[in-house]
Amino acid sequence: MEDCRTADYQTFGDKTFSNLKIPLAISVIDLKRGKSVLLEKGTLHDGMKASIAFPGILPPVSVENMELISSTIYCELPLDNITKKDSPVLTIDLPSTYSGSSPHTLLEVMSSVDDISNRAITEKLLTKTDYLFRLEGMKKFRWGDYHQIPQILTQARNETDRLLKTVPLT
Repeated sequence: MEDCRTADYQTFGDKTFSNLKIPLAISVIDLKRGKSVLLEKGTLHDGMKASIAFPGILPPVSVENMELISSTIYCELPLDNITKKDSPVLTIDLPSTYSGSSPHTLLEVMSSVDDISNRAITEKLLTKTDYLFRLEGMKKFRWGDYHQIPQILTQARNETDRLLKTVPLT
């Protein structure tokens, strides 16, 4: 059975951010400095690991004297470090489905209000982007469907490839 490091290496190899045809920046939180940062250099392997590092589940990733974790803990759509010099900005949104069911407990009410609030904040932040890709096909997957990662990656790749054809990348 292969470990995660072997699977990551098979996916990203020795590729770095500079190997990409389209510039990529990954928003993460540096625990040492206590602030969000854009990771734009180094290995894609470390960048991807940092983007999903969730304390208590997946450990922080050490990169250049930083201890990095996912910025989604702080903000679902962390665009606060984006400036006009970063243009054009292409954002991929993984929309969630709001159930619309009536909450019965205080915890369910608070969770519903949090979902509505996060969606409103996300919509406001999306106005900072030049191109928005909403991967509607991702709605069929639930958060935490890790056993379906191959299908999730295939769905995301197919939708993104189709949408990229609509954007002038020159």
